[in-house]
Amino acid sequence: MNWKIYGLVHLLFFALLLFFLPNTGYEGDMMSWWMWADWIQDMGMARIYETSVNYHPVWLYGLYIYGALQSTKAEIAQNVNWIKVAPLLFDFLCAYTVFFFVRFEPKNYIKPFFLLFNLAFLYNSIIWGQVDSIPTFFMILSIIYALKEKISWSLIFFVLAIYTKLQAIIFLPLLGLMLLPAHIQKPQRFVSSLLVLGLAQVVILLPYILAGTVSEFWAVVVGAVGHHPQISMSAFNFWQILYLPELDPGLYEDTLPLWGMTAKSWGFLFFFSSSAIVLFPLLRETFLQIKTKKVSSEFAQMVLLSAAQITLLFFFFNTQMHERYTHSALLFLFLFGLLKKNYFLYILCSIAYFLNMEKVLQALPVFSHHTLIFDPRFVAWLYAIIIVVATVRLYQIAFRKKERVAGGQIMIP
Repeated sequence: MNWKIYGLVHLLFFALLLFFLPNTGYEGDMMSWWMWADWIQDMGMARIYETSVNYHPVWLYGLYIYGALQSTKAEIAQNVNWIKVAPLLFDFLCAYTVFFFVRFEPKNYIKPFFLLFNLAFLYNSIIWGQVDSIPTFFMILSIIYALKEKISWSLIFFVLAIYTKLQAIIFLPLLGLMLLPAHIQKPQRFVSSLLVLGLAQVVILLPYILAGTVSEFWAVVVGAVGHHPQISMSAFNFWQILYLPELDPGLYEDTLPLWGMTAKSWGFLFFFSSSAIVLFPLLRETFLQIKTKKVSSEFAQMVLLSAAQITLLFFFFNTQMHERYTHSALLFLFLFGLLKKNYFLYILCSIAYFLNMEKVLQALPVFSHHTLIFDPRFVAWLYAIIIVVATVRLYQIAFRKKERVAGGQIMIP
């Protein structure tokens, strides 16, 4: 296929989505976007954390650009729906990561559309009005460059993911295991990696450093853990399955005592325990890489499935979870399915994610939201099934005999 024609097709599809861009959104989020953009124009980036803003700088830079493009304050509020253009663009960029994993052959050109035609994947950006596609894109690039042993780029994109949304910190153990063999082989890389991490953060935080307001940003970071202290912020997860008449996950705070500990503590315990189980195959693979200086031919599959699992476990067991926190899992499971040529987990996760988001927002009137499939427990059990099946598949991949090859390669089907 001619690349110019291919690019034109994607451009036309992007324009089509913009033409039919729904004038909907989660009211609280959309209101926050235009208010924060307004405040940034008035106060500047350096002082924005003197307000109630609780997002990290990368997205705030985006809001600064949006506000600067508007002629008046009234337009900042009136045109807020166009903020969706930014996360939609990152949806497309996420889809193009397909080409890091497949050959540039005509039969593969259609594969990005497996994501872009998925309403569940686009829902977060064009219907809800959230920005989870942005840290998702940065995180998948971090993983891709780690697979290619491009350590500095991997760390830069990881920092960008964290400074877009703090939830990206959950991938630190996974990324650490991926990068450990390269650092063990050349210990001087520890110094260069620390310098890259430090420099990337200095660049992002430069306005706050120059203004002496970094402490205000760190106060937001520290306060993020308890910002929404409910057991569940509309996340259909373990706490919905556990639901008791006297324990509504959406009404009670996660400091509620349960069986000798708070619900929040139980959530942390379940998350860290299950994460250890999921990361064990990658830990084993890391030691094998250090010993043999070669990687498994299915290493990329293990990494993508582990990343999806960490995302799902974080959402499934922890308290204070929002319905949209599994967004990254869709991309990881799609790319895993691409390598395995089996999209079962991706399809099932797409269904669960869509049902949870649509039940909360109820933006599509063609659905009856009081049926079984929109029941929180039903959706929570779908997520539970995905986690169990994915864990079994991960261990099957990790513990069967396989070829080992030189590092720095992404295995192509």
